[in-house]
Amino acid sequence: MAARTDQFTSPDYFQLDELLTDEQKMIRESVRQYVKKKFLPLLKTMRKRRNSRSTL
Repeated sequence: MAARTDQFTSPDYFQLDELLTDEQKMIRESVRQYVKKKFLPLLKTMRKRRNSRSTL
Protein backbone atom coordinates (compact mmCIF):
# COMPACT_ATOMS: atom_id res chain seq x y z
CA MET A 1 0.00 0.00 0.00
CA ALA A 2 1.39 3.38 -0.97
CA ALA A 3 1.97 6.00 1.68
CA ARG A 4 -0.71 8.66 1.74
CA THR A 5 0.29 12.28 1.71
CA ASP A 6 -1.40 14.96 3.73
CA GLN A 7 -2.07 17.38 0.92
CA PHE A 8 -3.02 16.88 -2.66
CA THR A 9 -1.32 19.32 -4.99
CA SER A 10 -3.02 19.58 -8.31
CA PRO A 11 -1.35 21.22 -11.28
CA ASP A 12 -2.65 24.70 -12.02
CA TYR A 13 -2.68 24.45 -15.81
CA PHE A 14 -4.72 27.61 -16.27
CA GLN A 15 -3.01 29.66 -13.52
CA LEU A 16 -6.33 30.09 -11.72
CA ASP A 17 -4.50 30.52 -8.44
CA GLU A 18 -3.20 33.85 -9.68
CA LEU A 19 -6.78 35.10 -10.00
CA LEU A 20 -7.52 34.51 -6.31
CA THR A 21 -7.03 37.19 -3.70
CA ASP A 22 -5.15 36.41 -0.51
CA GLU A 23 -8.45 36.30 1.34
CA GLN A 24 -9.87 33.75 -1.09
CA LYS A 25 -6.76 31.60 -0.71
CA MET A 26 -7.15 31.73 3.09
CA ILE A 27 -10.80 30.69 2.79
CA ARG A 28 -9.82 27.79 0.54
CA GLU A 29 -7.19 26.65 3.03
CA SER A 30 -9.66 26.95 5.92
CA VAL A 31 -12.17 24.78 4.08
CA ARG A 32 -9.49 22.18 3.35
CA GLN A 33 -8.50 22.10 7.02
CA TYR A 34 -12.12 21.77 8.14
CA VAL A 35 -12.77 18.90 5.75
CA LYS A 36 -9.62 17.13 6.85
CA LYS A 37 -10.28 17.60 10.56
CA LYS A 38 -14.07 17.21 10.81
CA PHE A 39 -15.59 15.71 7.68
CA LEU A 40 -13.15 12.95 6.71
CA PRO A 41 -13.13 11.28 10.16
CA LEU A 42 -16.94 11.31 10.12
CA LEU A 43 -16.99 9.80 6.65
CA LYS A 44 -14.53 7.12 7.73
CA THR A 45 -16.75 6.23 10.71
CA MET A 46 -19.84 6.03 8.52
CA ARG A 47 -18.07 3.72 6.07
CA LYS A 48 -16.92 1.43 8.88
CA ARG A 49 -20.48 1.17 10.21
CA ARG A 50 -21.88 0.47 6.77
CA ASN A 51 -19.25 -2.19 6.11
CA SER A 52 -19.79 -3.85 9.48
CA ARG A 53 -23.53 -4.13 8.79
CA SER A 54 -22.97 -5.62 5.35
CA THR A 55 -20.79 -8.41 6.77
CA LEU A 56 -23.49 -9.62 9.18
